[in-house]
Amino acid sequence: MRKPQTEDEYWEHFDRRVEAARDQKLFNSTNPMGMMKRYLENLVCLCSDEKFGQDAIEWAILSGHVKLTYVLQDDLVLIMGAPGQPDTGRYSQIVEAFQGEVSKGEISENESLLVESYAPLVEEIKKAA
Repeated sequence: MRKPQTEDEYWEHFDRRVEAARDQKLFNSTNPMGMMKRYLENLVCLCSDEKFGQDAIEWAILSGHVKLTYVLQDDLVLIMGAPGQPDTGRYSQIVEAFQGEVSKGEISENESLLVESYAPLVEEIKKAA
């Protein structure tokens, strides 16, 4: 997918993404923060059933290693790869990088606190779902 070149293309692209999120029932115009939280929780859970894998995905997003499009299918392909082609995704690279950071102790205190701070939120979202 090419990037929008003009302002009109940008807003058309933006409108398509909002419509896609609305179609996926991830959009709630009265609660945009809730929409983002629900989207991230959904994405992280779809990428991994294990806590370590979920932490790795959260770390990759928060640290800027993965730039989200906020189109669920596109983000899943980016992280997990195309269906039946896991080598096309970045999941194994993300987990390896996260494991390396954890084993070296190079995850800053702020990053670990940020990841930990999401844990209660994720639990609350899971209970609400």
